[in-house]
Amino acid sequence: EVESLPFGAVGMILGLKHTRTGDTLTSIIDSKDTLKSISPLPATISASVVSQSQSDIQAVQNALTSLSRTDPSVRWTEEDGQTLVHGLGALHLEIVEGRLKEEFGAHCSLGKRRVSYKECFSRTEDLVESLHWDKDVLGKPSNALIELAIRQLAEDEQGSDDWDGNLVIGPNGQPLPAATVPTGKITLELAAIIQGLLGPLSASPHTGLPITGTHITVRSFSLSLGSPPAALASASSTLLRQIFKNSGSQEILEPFISVKVSVPESGMGKVVKDLTENGGEIQEMLTDITSLSSLGGTNELTAFTPEGLYIPPQWISPSAVVSTDGSQDSTRQKRSVFAFSPLSKMLDYQSRLRSISGGQATFEMSPAGFRRVNQERKVEILQEIGRA
Repeated sequence: EVESLPFGAVGMILGLKHTRTGDTLTSIIDSKDTLKSISPLPATISASVVSQSQSDIQAVQNALTSLSRTDPSVRWTEEDGQTLVHGLGALHLEIVEGRLKEEFGAHCSLGKRRVSYKECFSRTEDLVESLHWDKDVLGKPSNALIELAIRQLAEDEQGSDDWDGNLVIGPNGQPLPAATVPTGKITLELAAIIQGLLGPLSASPHTGLPITGTHITVRSFSLSLGSPPAALASASSTLLRQIFKNSGSQEILEPFISVKVSVPESGMGKVVKDLTENGGEIQEMLTDITSLSSLGGTNELTAFTPEGLYIPPQWISPSAVVSTDGSQDSTRQKRSVFAFSPLSKMLDYQSRLRSISGGQATFEMSPAGFRRVNQERKVEILQEIGRA
């Protein structure tokens, strides 16, 4: 054991049960110097966690909690009596499944992968509602009054990662953190209101999907003398849920990805047809010298010249032969297809692309955020999640 660690040293602290990756450990004397916590990317895919037996359920959930502390991009929820784990992609969930079994010894498996959709409040003008909450708490009368204004985020407004893409403004006009523990900046009453708002935002009353892209303003609130702060939590939760319920079904957002497919020119037509038939939007078709990261930019790579290189005869490697004018045979030259595509249509793309290209094509993917879907696609999504 040591009293202190110099810069660059690696140490271990035992007994920490409530910390997670991104937290700052400080002494009791000075707790003002804290580093900005990690804001993980929103989950785009989920899968059910199937325990081998009833007795393994609690152990699996404990393993998921421990895993989410070390990897903030992993989170798990319970919906309709089923445990769901949420991640950043199919490969991420495979890593999560492997860590659950190897590191934590959990007896479980992951079910079918499912894309994580979201819901967005569609009203663009402020909808102002208030609620007078008057009920007994622990046998004592409690009274709370709260007024909220809610609308869709404007194009020039940015949601908070802590609020899953939503923006919550306090009575003083300043953004509120998604912190339910009172601090020097957050009073006990505001912490209770924040706790109440988190529930309805995590699950829409219509679809059960998390809500994002919403601007909420806490215009005013009051708590009668002797009433516990929990009354404000109940009032804010009830009011926000009523607003969502009375506003009817809202817009649904679907995760999209940017994809670059490198394919011989002879197979480019099949690749383009497959992408468009599965909801993809073709952006560009170029000679294969551009990386996915340079799409929309100027960072292009130049091709190597054959000068100074040994080029085998055509009868040994026909595909490697370069013509005298420096251009490759058009039937063997690779082309790049750039597109945006729904993530839900790309979960099996590796096997699909191998089939249509004869194993000659490769692809790259990167997240491209969430997009609103049309009414036809909305019905398909509601049927998929069992809410049609």
